[in-house]
Amino acid sequence: MLSFLLPLLLSTAQAIYPSTDLTDAEWGVLSNAKGKAWVGCSSKTEITWCRSIGVINASQDKLSKILLDFESYPQVFKRVYKTKILEPDVVHLLLDMPFPFKQRDYIAKFVETREGKDVLFTFNAVEHSEAAAPSRESVRLPRAAGRWRLEPMSPKQTRVTYTWNGELLGKIPLFGLAEAWRTQGTEVMEWLEAAAATK
Repeated sequence: MLSFLLPLLLSTAQAIYPSTDLTDAEWGVLSNAKGKAWVGCSSKTEITWCRSIGVINASQDKLSKILLDFESYPQVFKRVYKTKILEPDVVHLLLDMPFPFKQRDYIAKFVETREGKDVLFTFNAVEHSEAAAPSRESVRLPRAAGRWRLEPMSPKQTRVTYTWNGELLGKIPLFGLAEAWRTQGTEVMEWLEAAAATK
């Protein structure tokens, strides 16, 4: 389990992720191809939330270990090109974006909880005294937030639901947002499954 006993003065959580888990949201489908992850977005609140759902042939425990191994994120999630662990549960993530868009980065606090048999990893943007200041080469996402839900289907199969704040800021045309969300939702599931198959 993650440690939550570190001084609160070091980080200030924004608590962006909705407490209801968006269970009553209406989702516009972006991708629902057979054999691929389902991807959709909802603009029920002032933030556009996106969600990707897939079934991965790996145990809940194996996937949990991958998601908690922040140092390995650049090897697992190909758009994460660097991570810096500021505390055991606070990470600065730097993301590579397709040309011509600037890189994105955010600092997030990860919290692990359980709901019945499901394991949840919720992250929310924080400020941290040891994080590098925003640079001209990157767009900082001050409201980054999301949640991984790992629901065991069998000892070797897990239903994964990944929900994230779709806000990207910077100069991205409106017509490009839906494609960016669809791509992200598809890629993260493919990369997580590939990592589980090789670990």
